[in-house]
Amino acid sequence: DPALLSYRRGDVLYIIKDGEYSSDEGWIKARNERTSQTGAVSLDAIRILPLLSRPTEETL
Repeated sequence: DPALLSYRRGDVLYIIKDGEYSSDEGWIKARNERTSQTGAVSLDAIRILPLLSRPTEETL
């Protein structure tokens, strides 16, 4: 599905709050830092880390 964002373990995804997807329904819109692509991501598949700077490789 072209609307789904491709990512792999360790990728940093930035949440985009534009109302296109609802976190109440289990989906968010995000941008992959590595690929610069945007798309939908299931909240069941990721871990949200509230950070002010990029996480260390150890955290990823």
